[in-house]
Amino acid sequence: MDYRCFSYFSTMKTIVVTLFAVLGAVGLQAQPCTPDTTIQANSGIFPDSATGIPQAFVNVPYEQTVTIIAPSDTQVVVIPGTPAQTVLIDSIVLDSVYTIPSWLNVECDPPTCAFEGGSYGCITFYGTPPVGEANKSYPVNFITRSHGRLLLLPNTPLPPQYDTTLAYYTLAVNEEPLSAAASGHIEWRIYPNPATHSFQVTGLDAAQPTLLRAWDGTGRLVHQEEIMRNSIIKTKNWHSGVYWIH
Repeated sequence: MDYRCFSYFSTMKTIVVTLFAVLGAVGLQAQPCTPDTTIQANSGIFPDSATGIPQAFVNVPYEQTVTIIAPSDTQVVVIPGTPAQTVLIDSIVLDSVYTIPSWLNVECDPPTCAFEGGSYGCITFYGTPPVGEANKSYPVNFITRSHGRLLLLPNTPLPPQYDTTLAYYTLAVNEEPLSAAASGHIEWRIYPNPATHSFQVTGLDAAQPTLLRAWDGTGRLVHQEEIMRNSIIKTKNWHSGVYWIH
């Protein structure tokens, strides 16, 4: 019996941070990873391979969440020359992610990396590229295992279908960015960006406090405080999203 299935990986678009004048933007991600259930699709990996994942920077913490939508069923030609049959998807399991750098960690939700048919899940890639990683690129390869049953024989599991997807993403590592803006002679920056529970502001004047304000994507002021050089801003009570920092 020729059983074929696919690894259904297709994309949640990430936000590119741009800085203007003295205005900075910081993205805030929830922890642990949370799939984007607002994506309207029957199956896929988001972001998909065409969109790709953001680049990483040396000495800057990196974190990227990928949403997985496992299909509930698919059409498979079991016997060549016969009509396609409906296969019920029990699960699609991410067995391996390889050719990635040693500093990059991979975690799933659920932790087993077994995504039930018809469900949302997520994968998080995180880590900090050390010095020496600049100007390197790493292909992100997946090995997946699909489990299913023919609709006509729902009590009989089909043999698992293994699939290898080469270079679904490419992770590029570049020099540490100047995620900063110039105000007079003061250079400041925000990191990590995206953030999780906090971010740090560096490069401020050490002699006097600076007023920091944060607005969400709707323009609502959500936070303000006076900070000193190398201050850490706690964000555990902030919602996931993009914030503009002045």
